Amino acid sequence: MTENVNYEDNIFFISRTIDLLSQGAELNLDRELFYEKTMDAILFTDRALQHIFKNLTENSYLINRNLYLHSLMKKKRKFTDLLSETLVKNRSDWPLTEEHRIKLQRALEIHTADIGDIRNILSFSDTGEEDREIISRDEMNFLMAPGLLDEEEEEQ
Repeated sequence: MTENVNYEDNIFFISRTIDLLSQGAELNLDRELFYEKTMDAILFTDRALQHIFKNLTENSYLINRNLYLHSLMKKKRKFTDLLSETLVKNRSDWPLTEEHRIKLQRALEIHTADIGDIRNILSFSDTGEEDREIISRDEMNFLMAPGLLDEEEEEQ
C-alpha cells in the first residue's frame, strides 16, 4: 500500500516549530525546566527536515516537487539561522552541553549543504533539462491511433 504524504502540512508544522523555538530563544527560560525539551525539539526538527529533503530528492516525479523544495529551502534557512544563533549566543546561564554543541554544529553543516543542493535542483529544473514526458511516445501513438477512436464510437 502506498503512503500519501502531505508535504505542505509537514513543512508548515516544521515552520511553526522553528518559529516557536526562535521565540523561545528570546525568553529567559529556566534551564532546568526547558533545556532538554528545547534540545529535543531542535533535534526533532533537524531529523524531520532531513527526512523530507531525502524524500523530495528521491522522488523526482512528485507533483509540485519544486514548490515543496523551494518551501523546504526557506525553512532550512530559518533553521540554520536558529542553529547559528543557538551556537553563537552561548548564554552563560544556559550553556550547551558538548554533545549538543557537536550535534547542532553537524546539523548546521548538513542543512547548509542541503540548501545548496536544493538550489542546484531548482536551477537545473528551471533550465528545462529535467522536463520529462509523462506519457511515452509509444503510449501517445497508441492513444492517437485512428482505429482506437472508431472502436470507442461504435461501442456507444
